[in-house]
Amino acid sequence: METLQRLTLLIGLAGCATGADFFPLEAGNTWTYREARTGQTFTIAVEAPVALNGQTYYGVTGYVDSRQLVRTGDGGQLLALDEGTGSENPLTGFSAGW
Repeated sequence: METLQRLTLLIGLAGCATGADFFPLEAGNTWTYREARTGQTFTIAVEAPVALNGQTYYGVTGYVDSRQLVRTGDGGQLLALDEGTGSENPLTGFSAGW
């Protein structure tokens, strides 16, 4: 349930700016969010970049239960790498109409 709340929070922020503006993926960046209903907080942290498949990904912790490798796509969305299959899946978006 906590993971769903985190996803809902960040998806609810979609449309505010591009992913690069709103959620800059740079090693050392952190964001702390507070869930309005419960008052619980969680912190998202960005780790050092990793080059894979010709792309640069950043380890992101605190967003879901496990570390994710994430990059900002051309459309401003955050793409998570599935390390098992090598495919990318939208994690969340920050552009209108996403």
